[in-house]
Amino acid sequence: MSFRVSYIGYLIPLFALCFLASIIYHQDQKECYQEKALVILNNDIISEKTSEKNSELKRQIKDIFNQIDQKIPNVTFSHKDQTTSAKKSRVFIRNPQNRYCVGDQITVQVDAYDYLGKRKTYGGDYLRARIYSPDKGAGSSGRIEDFNNGSYHIYFTLFWEGNISVSVYLMHPSEAVAALWRSRNTGYGNVGYLGKFTSGDKAVETKCGFLLDKKEELCEYADHEDDEYFYCVKPQNFSCHSFTEFKNWKTLITHLSKLENSLIESSNVRVDIPVRFQAIDVVRCSSKYIDPLQTCQNNNNQKLLNIHRAIERLFFGSPKTKVIIKTENTAEMDTEIETETDFHAYVHFAILEVIFQGLNVGFVNGWDMTTAMTFNDQKATTQETQEPATKHACEANMTNQYLMDPYNSSVKEVNPLAAENQPINDNIFQAQRDHVKSLRVLDESYILIHVSQKEEICKTGMGLEYPSGYVMNNIWYPKGCTMRTYNSMEEMNACMKGKFFYMFGDSTMHQWMAYFEQNLKTLRLMNVYEIGWAQKHLGVDLERNIYLIWKRHARPFIYLGFVSHREERTIPREIDLIGGNQHTVIALNIGVHFRLFPVHHYIRRLLNIRRAIERLFLRSPKTKVIIKTENTSDMSNEYEGMSDFHAYVHYAIMEIIFRGLNVGFVNGWDMTTAWNTNQIHPPETFIRNEINMLMTYTCS
Repeated sequence: MSFRVSYIGYLIPLFALCFLASIIYHQDQKECYQEKALVILNNDIISEKTSEKNSELKRQIKDIFNQIDQKIPNVTFSHKDQTTSAKKSRVFIRNPQNRYCVGDQITVQVDAYDYLGKRKTYGGDYLRARIYSPDKGAGSSGRIEDFNNGSYHIYFTLFWEGNISVSVYLMHPSEAVAALWRSRNTGYGNVGYLGKFTSGDKAVETKCGFLLDKKEELCEYADHEDDEYFYCVKPQNFSCHSFTEFKNWKTLITHLSKLENSLIESSNVRVDIPVRFQAIDVVRCSSKYIDPLQTCQNNNNQKLLNIHRAIERLFFGSPKTKVIIKTENTAEMDTEIETETDFHAYVHFAILEVIFQGLNVGFVNGWDMTTAMTFNDQKATTQETQEPATKHACEANMTNQYLMDPYNSSVKEVNPLAAENQPINDNIFQAQRDHVKSLRVLDESYILIHVSQKEEICKTGMGLEYPSGYVMNNIWYPKGCTMRTYNSMEEMNACMKGKFFYMFGDSTMHQWMAYFEQNLKTLRLMNVYEIGWAQKHLGVDLERNIYLIWKRHARPFIYLGFVSHREERTIPREIDLIGGNQHTVIALNIGVHFRLFPVHHYIRRLLNIRRAIERLFLRSPKTKVIIKTENTSDMSNEYEGMSDFHAYVHYAIMEIIFRGLNVGFVNGWDMTTAWNTNQIHPPETFIRNEINMLMTYTCS
């Protein structure tokens, strides 16, 4: 009996323990099931959000594609005679004027005709237009408006004075444009890809691409966030993770008919449309035009007129600059009455009133103030070091103007007023917009000018504009803002000190890196253990804490040799890996390598770049982002896949996608058109101006 009671006494706690363990087990299982369900639910939510983003991305791609597609002519033809002829087409100035002033806009009209002399009734011709003055090394592009009826308006701004000529080129007739657009969007067959897989000492090569036959077993390399995919045929006995290198090449296949191909032969590309009017004579005009020459015939007064004209030129290029003119003081008049009498200064005051009438300048009226204050002591009141006036007042010397030479960091003296009736040198005052330190007249017989404020320096957020400026004597002058120049190593180092530069792009941005490597003597380049120019370039200056890196912009990137897949990241992914701060500068360009691919591929990449920049600005609004547009090219061959028409389309897409974003633009498309370089890789004189724009954005 006692044993039985004892047994039951042990059994009850055992049952209780088992019951408790069961409750705990089921509770754990419940929590485990809930956790698994939550993970599955979260994954579904993430997948759903990604799907929503990609759906929105697809919608944006379609909308932008349609905007471009609507501008492309949908035409067919059966004979070349039905296509646009450059020689038969006509160019003329609408509403010609008797006089053209610097700053005026002119409209040039182009009427397209076919080879039979028949007026075209639809648009879509790919035109390129510029104005130029060979004697000044000046050029600027024109904005083209297509009325879709065979007529086009080209809008030019007359940025400089002198004889200005107009050139209009028929790059491709509308019929070729339609064929090129259709060919480009046919598919992915224009570029072939080969991937290399390695495992130990074994290696195998297989076919790769953006679009492959899914009947074969494929390795997928996906970026679900950006809806971008790349594939390789999976080699036997190799993991998809063993993909190490790839290379690509142009297949040079054609999607055009023989007749369509005849339109893009070299003799039919970039054909000059005859301009049957003379060069335009452009002069400087004040807002309230007067001809001071009719008032002051004395040759010495030409010096004042030259200063008046110089100030007008300054205001055109730099309207926010403040110019203050000081009139003469009254003098003691106790010796040399014949030459030093205030009568001459009284005459000067009257001449100043006439010559500077209507000019937006400030006056410090020393003549009036010294009269009111009755000092009669010129030297005491000016507190300036004066040279004795030994000549007639109308022969005053006003030559010492200290300017900074555009490509020499040292100050030098110039004498633009030395020759009588010789206008002041244009180039000096074009350079003056950024380089004037002081504009002083040492002999106060005439005037004292002091430049106290320059035009606004170019900065991010100003938008992409066309035309965006003009070139003169190998110097780029942006429209509406001032580009600083950084031509010595000291100036560049001062601007770049303490900054990290990330550059992502193609060979045209690689030229920027090469420029830094050649000109920054204290930059030390790292060995990244890669081969070929497309390898990553990394340079550091430890003393100044400067970091520079250039990387190719990832597939598609046409390069005949094998390149590493290990760090193959698109620009959006690269931007996402950068923390960013006020010391960070990101420069990018993308375009020419996309010309061989359907245009929606380019649109997708640009939209993803914009989204990455927006994410960057959320975490680091002080990071500077600079975008370079494509260059024009020589267009000597491979017109179907590499024509500038594709870059022309890219420019329009870039305008749409990056609108309203706080970035800076280096407008390679506009600049190479103005320069008329016709080289995909322009010379160093051109690259120097692009670098100056980059530095201006960086240090503004």
